Amino acid sequence: MSACQTPLNVRASGDGRQRACRAARGMLGFSLALAAMSCTFDEPVRTVIERRCLPADGSQEIRLTLTSPTKGLLHVGVEQRGISVAARLGDGLAEQEEGWASAAVRRVGRISLARTVEPQANVPLQIVPRDSREVSGEVCVTAELVPETHKVRVEAELAAAAAGRAAHERDWQRAFQSHLAAARRFDALGLRARAGDARLAMAELAYSKLQRAADAYALAVRASVDLPAETHPLPHGVLLFLRAKSLLETPGSVGSEARLAEVVRLLDAARERLRAALHGVRELPRIEIFTGFLDYRANRLAEARQRFAAAAGHCSELRDWECHALARQNEATLLEEESYPAALQAYRDALRELDPEIFPDTASTVWDNLGRLQASVGLFEQSERSHLNAVRLYAGIGSCDGLRRALSRLGALALETGSFGDADAYLRHVATLDCRDLLAQTVGWGSRNPSGMPDFGTRSMIADESIPVAALDSCVPGEAPHSLSTDAKLPVFNALSSLGRLALLTGNPAQAHRCIDSAAGYAATPRTRLRLAIAQGDIALAHGDAPDAQRAFAEALRIADQANLPQTHENRTLAHLGLARAALAGGKAAEALQHAREALWMSGARADVGQIVTSLELIAEGLERQGAPGEALATLRAAADLIERVPIEELDGEKRATYLASQHAVFARLTEITADRALARSDETAADVAWAAFETAERGRARALRYAATQTMADREAPQRADEFADLLAGVRRIVDESAPGTDWNVFLERLQRLVGEPARTATLDREALLRQLERLDAALVEYVVGRDEMFAFVIERGTIRLVRLAEHDRIAAAADALRELLRNPEAPARDIRMRAADLARLVLWPLSGGVGSSRLVFVPDDVLHTVPFALLPWNESEPEVLVLHRAASTIVPSAEILARPVATGRMQRGALNVALFGDPVFRMSDWQRECDDTPPAIAASVARVSSSWSRRLPRLPGTREEVMAIAELIRRTRPASKVITRLGCAATRSELRSAVEGEPALLHIATHGHVDAWRPRLSALALTPDGDEDESSGAFGLLDILGLRLQARLVVLSACETSRGRLLPGEGVLGPTQAFLQAGASSVLASLWRVDDEATARFMRDFYEFLLVERLDAAGALRRAQLLHAEDGPVRDWAAFSLYGWPDATL
Repeated sequence: MSACQTPLNVRASGDGRQRACRAARGMLGFSLALAAMSCTFDEPVRTVIERRCLPADGSQEIRLTLTSPTKGLLHVGVEQRGISVAARLGDGLAEQEEGWASAAVRRVGRISLARTVEPQANVPLQIVPRDSREVSGEVCVTAELVPETHKVRVEAELAAAAAGRAAHERDWQRAFQSHLAAARRFDALGLRARAGDARLAMAELAYSKLQRAADAYALAVRASVDLPAETHPLPHGVLLFLRAKSLLETPGSVGSEARLAEVVRLLDAARERLRAALHGVRELPRIEIFTGFLDYRANRLAEARQRFAAAAGHCSELRDWECHALARQNEATLLEEESYPAALQAYRDALRELDPEIFPDTASTVWDNLGRLQASVGLFEQSERSHLNAVRLYAGIGSCDGLRRALSRLGALALETGSFGDADAYLRHVATLDCRDLLAQTVGWGSRNPSGMPDFGTRSMIADESIPVAALDSCVPGEAPHSLSTDAKLPVFNALSSLGRLALLTGNPAQAHRCIDSAAGYAATPRTRLRLAIAQGDIALAHGDAPDAQRAFAEALRIADQANLPQTHENRTLAHLGLARAALAGGKAAEALQHAREALWMSGARADVGQIVTSLELIAEGLERQGAPGEALATLRAAADLIERVPIEELDGEKRATYLASQHAVFARLTEITADRALARSDETAADVAWAAFETAERGRARALRYAATQTMADREAPQRADEFADLLAGVRRIVDESAPGTDWNVFLERLQRLVGEPARTATLDREALLRQLERLDAALVEYVVGRDEMFAFVIERGTIRLVRLAEHDRIAAAADALRELLRNPEAPARDIRMRAADLARLVLWPLSGGVGSSRLVFVPDDVLHTVPFALLPWNESEPEVLVLHRAASTIVPSAEILARPVATGRMQRGALNVALFGDPVFRMSDWQRECDDTPPAIAASVARVSSSWSRRLPRLPGTREEVMAIAELIRRTRPASKVITRLGCAATRSELRSAVEGEPALLHIATHGHVDAWRPRLSALALTPDGDEDESSGAFGLLDILGLRLQARLVVLSACETSRGRLLPGEGVLGPTQAFLQAGASSVLASLWRVDDEATARFMRDFYEFLLVERLDAAGALRRAQLLHAEDGPVRDWAAFSLYGWPDATL
């Protein structure tokens, strides 16, 4: 960066001292008192620099050196002319320097600097650009030395300088008050132009920062008098523009038509002034942007778009990238009503050259809007990154309204992708914190945690598989509606309404009702009142009140009509979707089809994937009720194809699983319809239809695990997939454009299927490969599927398939819950456990067990069946004492497709194993400091700061040390050539675990505490010894850490509490440590369903490894033998807690 160094000496002159005194004596009241004080001068105000204008551009700074011959207050004025700058006196090295100052009015306003100086002092003046790099303009510098005896002038200059520093620090209220103090004193001194500069700054602050439009208008009028057009053409033109903007937002001053006419007149006058003013050209496209906004308000959308596009082109020619971003953002907003792909491109174009460090206000808003639209089209990971960029920028500039807006959208995004814990954290902070507390939460957030969510704290609970809805706080807003502006109410409304939706999704309609009631007070615009009506309709549906829901959704459409919202607006679509659901609830299939197809046309015109899928679901249900199951199936297949085209490559493992689970309903309904058709067949085609139903069920099951199995290829193809998805969106919109609303449904559906059906996202199940594996294993596969009301089971054995209809889902869920609760209670009587196990077996096992004769059982659970041990269930009704455990070795797999997946090998050579064993971690800080602290004090202190972490409060597990040492000794005895890594105590750290995994162990054994958080699965973790660094999570190996591994292990043993538990996701199974290790590449995982005593676990593990290593049984066989041994005389809880997940015959 180049600089220009220009030393200037002081030249004294008595410019205007008597004139200022005479003017001051003519004032009254406060001004008269000031004047009397100011006219006791002994020395004149001396000119240091006559007004000197210097060329400036966005890439160079300017440096001047001012030399003072005497003591006094050095005042420097820096007038911006067509370029924005910041300035300061000094070089930043001296402690007494005041710091940077900025003008409240960009490109035009004046910066005042002041500093007390001694005789012959050399004072550096530094002026740096705060604008687009390629723009140019000039800065005009004046400098004066004000003697200390000129008290009022000194006060005025100090107040003006304080205003500039406050503006640079974005303390807008302090800047306004300081400018006010300066203006009053300049008035008293008769320095009219200086008072006008201060009032110009006050008017801009009142309008753009303090939302005081009426004050802004009055101040701009007064400043226009102080800064006449003849001598100040550029500021005068800006003031005319400012008057127009503030008058538009000052209702009640005159009639609306007269006010609008005056606004137009002022804009025309501003154009005229600015065209004639040097450097006024940069303001002209901004006037066009505002005029486009007037067109938008008048519903002249085509004219508005033309103005925004023309302004963007003009700004681009000027290389004014802030102006270009504003214009393109407005254009993108209008494009959203027509084409989401085009709007996405417009938002990205707005950001293309915009420097977020120079223009954080504009950049934060564009990132925020881009993220909102990316979420609408299914680009979830991109959306999250965009919103996090916005949050970082909003936090940096202290924008409470912006933070609330971005965080409420992040909450809605988390809700959309099924991350309920994140949604709850984001939304409740928006809804319940006042501005001060919210900003305090995010101070320094960008540098502290740039890759994740803001540090809002966590829900540290050992959570149940169900969402703990009772733990949700009431929707009590942190700030009352009357204390917020209309704009500020919007994100609070969004957060409260989203919290209501979260409550509905988690089965708490009463909480949802409270949230929506709270949201009503923040519905200050037609659009929010429309969304409120939609939310009220959703609640009515949740309560089963179809007529009330119909009225609410119809009211939403009425509001949309009154607000002149475009026909394709997303909220109109939501209202039609609500009307379709209400019609289905009321038994009106034809009416439901009409609304659902209207919603499909609207959402298709915008290429809104989420709403398109929902529309297709409702259309399918309507067709089915009208007796057209074939068309319903075809419609659901199109929806499933579209879901599988959504790019999920960039989502982390947790978000990928929760998003896929949120879309599972389409696959579940598709499976149920196909299963019903299969059960209705009794001819030779019944088996083929049953296979089709099974393959459909598999298509929607454990998709996150299937993705992980091919992740390397998927990551490589991620950019291509994103491009394909963009082409798909354009294709969907093209189909809608070519199809009138009355187009024959089958014709439209055929076009959509051709578009979304190729290329297929998911490989078809290889039936022959599956049958070969089952035959080799001598295994029967039992796969459960939850329907809308009932549960089904597929039984595949010896090349044949059976489809069995089971009991109602509610009965099965109740039986499973009852058994699970008993098993978690150490005091539960064994007789009660046996009775509850029989109750569940009667519903899910006995209807199908009679024909099963294989020596192995491979279960694919669904829903609540993930939470109970199959080995404990009695095999048949006639011999209730014979359990599944006695009948066969059993394994749990998340999907049948896993059986066709290559088995991980780890490192094994001629019977030698590569083994990694971890146990007896050090949790409590007192133990860590005593046993492990060989680090410097600074590092030890940093570790002490994390002593409140959940893992730091855990008790030691001495039995795990003996457990690991016994396993190590057994391996060395049975496989002498094996490489055995044991990490105990201080060595059982996260870094050591990562290092061990890099060695590709065939066996990984971890004996420790487990922590499961079903509300926010990423917080689930295995407790380890802290590494001793500054990472606050160094004592926990979390879910994302596990998912980030690249395992080759044949067997992972989690000798820890509740490691097979986690968040129960439809279609995906339980998202917790067990599934994470499977996704990371482990062939099999041995884990527990509930807490087991430390010593009992150690005994069980020793026996398991005896059968595994000495008798050379596979993992499923070794587990069964150990369980049989402990079942002879041990409590049921101790042996039934453990299950094997994954490959059935993993061996070592």
